[in-house]
Amino acid sequence: MLYNPPDEIPTLSPEEKILLLRGKVITLIIIGFATLLASLIPWVMEKTCKAAQGFLSIGSSFASGIILGAAFSHALPDARESFENYFSNHEVKFPDYPYAELITVGILLLLLGIDKVVVHALEEKISGKGNGHSHGHNHFGGDKSHESDSEPSTPDYENMGIHNRDDNETTSSVEEAEYVKQKAKRITQAYVLLGALSLHSIFDGLGLGAEQDVGGFYGLLITIVAHKILDGFALGVPIYNAKFSMLWSVLYLSFAALMTPLGIGIGMAVTEAFSEGPGAQLAAGIVLSMTTGSFLFIALVELLPTSLLGGFVVLKVFTCALGWIIMAVIALFV
Repeated sequence: MLYNPPDEIPTLSPEEKILLLRGKVITLIIIGFATLLASLIPWVMEKTCKAAQGFLSIGSSFASGIILGAAFSHALPDARESFENYFSNHEVKFPDYPYAELITVGILLLLLGIDKVVVHALEEKISGKGNGHSHGHNHFGGDKSHESDSEPSTPDYENMGIHNRDDNETTSSVEEAEYVKQKAKRITQAYVLLGALSLHSIFDGLGLGAEQDVGGFYGLLITIVAHKILDGFALGVPIYNAKFSMLWSVLYLSFAALMTPLGIGIGMAVTEAFSEGPGAQLAAGIVLSMTTGSFLFIALVELLPTSLLGGFVVLKVFTCALGWIIMAVIALFV
């Protein structure tokens, strides 16, 4: 939910102000922990479920639907609203032009191009063949001169924050090349979604932090928490698939979990100071449009096609649709 300054801030009694402030402080903690815990579900499943990979493949489809719902039911409408609010107070030559959609598609195409470049670069780094041949050292630091040049070197994944869970995955040069390519794509997916969801979460928090009606705040709180739990799971799946070390995974997920509380804090500060600049709505529209493009890239180009490989295709399509429906219903209340 995007923050829009109210025409008139409601007058609250001292008791109501204390109650609202207390609720917002508690909310900072609840949302942060709820998002983090939801994002750790893939690791819990790995430890407790023998068929974790199959369930996570279905979970990837569900996450794709959540991300699509976040794009079309939340980020894109908020972007349009931001542009409309800005143009209503500023004279421009083409006020009715679909700027949000233009930026969304532009970012989607940009990420498609960058994906090819980044994946190729990561393939070279992960395989330790950045110059087309092998040396007695790896590309992430550390002397490997004691290793034989005739043997393929093992990438130092830990220095990248990347953990190789299965040493048997690269038993031949062909399998190693495919493994490296897929690992590079998973890393790209994780970073793009981490950035996009973090930005989206800040704007979600803005509306909650700026809410000045006690009843409205607690009604909004329920839907925002549900929204953030789903977002947390949607982020946890690609971070898990990227096979970062557990330490780096927790750090990345903690960073994302803190973004909505950060937005709440900013919303509280903005409401208290009530000093938004004239370009705030324009900036919000641009950022939210960029976020939408990132969401579409992750859901339609990266997560969904991969998750549909293998069996249970009908079930996976259903879970994708279910994720989208849930986010569409939540949009009725936020």
